[in-house]
Amino acid sequence: MKDMHNPPHPGKLVKSSLEFADMTIAKAAEDMDISRKHLSGLINASARITPDMSKRLEAYIGSTARTWLAMQDAYDLWQLRDVKYDIKQVANS
Repeated sequence: MKDMHNPPHPGKLVKSSLEFADMTIAKAAEDMDISRKHLSGLINASARITPDMSKRLEAYIGSTARTWLAMQDAYDLWQLRDVKYDIKQVANS
C-alpha cells in the first residue's frame, strides 16, 4: 500500500467534525474531559493524538481509536520523509 501524499494532521478532521456538529472547542473539551487548551492544540496541529486521546475521539466523534492513531502516524511519518540517519545497521545473524 502506498503512503498518502502529504496527509493532513488529524486535528483538521477533528475541527471539521466539531464545526459540522456546531460544537465549540470549549464545549467539546468539557464533554471529553480535557482542557480547552489541549483540544485547541490538537486542532491547530501543535499537539499529537495519543492513545488516550484516540479513545476519547472514538467515543466522542466516531471512527476507531486505531484509525485516529493511524492518521497521526501517517502525518508524523510524512513530516519525517526526508530525514536520513547515519546509523550502522545491525548485522543479520
